[in-house]
Amino acid sequence: MLYLSKQLSSAASLLRGSGLALFAIAAFSWPLDARAHPSPSHTLDEINAHLEDTPDDPALLRDKADTLITMNRLSEAEDIAGQLLRAAPSDPENLYLSAKLTLLGGNSSQALAQTEALTHTAPDFAQGWNLYADLLYQASKRDEAIAAKQKYLQISATQDAAEYVTCADWLRERGGPGDAQAAIVLLDQGISRIGVLMGLEQAAIEIDLSLKQWDSALHRLNILTARFRPSADLNVQRASILVQAGRFQEAVSAYDAAIAILEASPSANRNPEQLKPRIAALQDKKQSALSKVPQLP
Repeated sequence: MLYLSKQLSSAASLLRGSGLALFAIAAFSWPLDARAHPSPSHTLDEINAHLEDTPDDPALLRDKADTLITMNRLSEAEDIAGQLLRAAPSDPENLYLSAKLTLLGGNSSQALAQTEALTHTAPDFAQGWNLYADLLYQASKRDEAIAAKQKYLQISATQDAAEYVTCADWLRERGGPGDAQAAIVLLDQGISRIGVLMGLEQAAIEIDLSLKQWDSALHRLNILTARFRPSADLNVQRASILVQAGRFQEAVSAYDAAIAILEASPSANRNPEQLKPRIAALQDKKQSALSKVPQLP
């Protein structure tokens, strides 16, 4: 299918932690299939060819506007947005495109007003909530941003793990009663929807550790080990958690497992000297944990 994907959540996430200059042109180009379309101009040629047959097709026109945005041809994209709004002024896709262009033009406050209105007129339009959330956070309205992001995650079918991590980070940053646990629940919802991903599980482990939920963190490591197979890094992480939990004998075993994996790795045969410092450091940590194992009377 020639239409560009409408999945823009990853692009909207560029708002977070960066200025509008970085956000501007990259933001709403998501995602062009590089394998099918090696360049935006190639995509534009194909869209124009189809528009010759159906010149008023709104989906094709929106695809053309998105492609023009990736090419930094914003005025042409704005002309198309105006054409679409004249034809269907209440279509949420058209309103969303207009808000994007307002933002790319540097008027974030107006874009915020547009997306807020969009969430009222089209409350089931998920991407409106997502952009609204990011703009709210950029405007230092964290509580409202969290609520909007949660709404987006509730009604969308997103497979973008970064959106779950973002909302969890905002909850942790707020630090209210129950926010950390709510962040874990949110991450688990993402795992349930998307599947076991290293980033989601590690984000949840970090929160588990902040709450001293050692068993939960270790259970997540078991899941990651089963999904991605045993590794030195996961065993070192396990050992670190066990040390924090005061379970030193188990930590010693975890360090042993990590060292064994490193010593059996192909790189150990190719360049054993390269691994020696890391193995020595793990041996030191193992000895430290061993020294804390309670001695039998």
